[in-house]
Amino acid sequence: MLFFAVGVVAFLHAIHASRGGSGAILTGFLAGIAMLLAGLMVFALVPVVWFRMMLALA
Repeated sequence: MLFFAVGVVAFLHAIHASRGGSGAILTGFLAGIAMLLAGLMVFALVPVVWFRMMLALA
């Protein structure tokens, strides 16, 4: 759910920075997708089991 939180924070920041409704939605969506892909890539590439467990709990 971290990707959702990042998307919401990016959306709210874009709204506060007067980027408009569609720009804020796009910013939040792209930030959430980027965080999701980064998390999946880290989870797939890290061979250490205890670190994967910590990532899964975050």
